[in-house]
Amino acid sequence: MNSALNSMKKSILENKKIFRLLLITLAIFTLFSIMNPDIFLSIKNYKSISFQIPELGLLVLAISLAMISGGIDLSVVGTANLSAITAALILTNLLPEDPSVFTLYLYIFIAIISAIIVGGLCGLVNGILVAKLNVPPILATLGTMSLYTGISIVITKGTAIYGFPKQFLFIGNGTIGNTAVPLIIFLVVLAIVVYIFKYMPFGTKLFLVGTNVKAAEYAGLKKDKIIFYTYLFSGILAAIAGIIIIAKTNSAKADFGTSYVLQAILIAILGGVNPDGGEGKFVGILLGLLSVQFLSSGLNMLRINVYLKELAWGVLLISVMILNYFDERKNT
Repeated sequence: MNSALNSMKKSILENKKIFRLLLITLAIFTLFSIMNPDIFLSIKNYKSISFQIPELGLLVLAISLAMISGGIDLSVVGTANLSAITAALILTNLLPEDPSVFTLYLYIFIAIISAIIVGGLCGLVNGILVAKLNVPPILATLGTMSLYTGISIVITKGTAIYGFPKQFLFIGNGTIGNTAVPLIIFLVVLAIVVYIFKYMPFGTKLFLVGTNVKAAEYAGLKKDKIIFYTYLFSGILAAIAGIIIIAKTNSAKADFGTSYVLQAILIAILGGVNPDGGEGKFVGILLGLLSVQFLSSGLNMLRINVYLKELAWGVLLISVMILNYFDERKNT
């Protein structure tokens, strides 16, 4: 009886947090729409947002999954860059000159698959360190973040790789109808992740492990296996983000997007993911992503200094956390 009551209270509290975040997102959208409707409500601005959201959104998903398991993955950007560099090297060094259409698309396909495999391998290394060797996730992924970035620097000698086929660049800059290709990719991946983690047994097991490891073990769940696969998924998601990034910028660098890690953590927590594990809803993650993106676009529109932008992100996160804290106290 008590268990059912606590579960109901937790569900009500989570829904309240999401409703509050929805109001905050709408408030940010309305504020900047009133301040400068000609720019903020323009089609150009929405196109810009649709191209910016996917790469960060995929990294947010990657970190969120690790956080739900009770861990964290600080290596997502390092994984994304190493995966992207793998694809870049195939496209610039192995692709024949004047290839046929079939050969061109074959090499693009090989480059993408190779990048995803590298991302998966990076995730496997994280999974082994955390699940098998019991290294604390923050230390394990902090170490692999430096490792993957170091490997990328050695491979590229610290320089950028650029000059990819325009057919590959379509992944990062193209549109289908009026919809950005990166946004389509992100929404498809999001739908797959939601299905796996909400409607398949693995997702339920992941939340149970994140909520209470001991209870999950007593229930017969293979904790190590679940955590292992969670970091594998995280690595694959980071690799897809890396592919979109280089297709968008037409260059691959070892140090691209270093600020994305903190942004992704901020958005995940803002979206209701519990850093201690076992709690988080994908609709909250999506709302957190939209609220931060609307805030960033609005501040860019006003030509606000980048440091003040980071201050605004911090204020938004802390405000939501304080409100959530008082809600939790009321329900205890």
